[in-house]
Amino acid sequence: MIISDMLEFGLLTLNSVVILVTGDRGFSYPCQRLIDNRRTVVLVTPDTTSASNRLKESVTRVLDYRCELLGLPARQKSVF
Repeated sequence: MIISDMLEFGLLTLNSVVILVTGDRGFSYPCQRLIDNRRTVVLVTPDTTSASNRLKESVTRVLDYRCELLGLPARQKSVF
């Protein structure tokens, strides 16, 4: 249901910016449809490695919540 609301808002509102907080690749197709219709889609993720590559490729901009919004250092990758 959130996908249909996102598409409706994005397509019916001129100069809209959709801000999506997720890492779920299930949002890739609707994000790409919005981009195809010249809408701006910003993806906010806990860190850029947690979101699927397909999703990151289908948005206008990707923001790392931890680094870019909170100003905290990037997480170290675990060896395990």
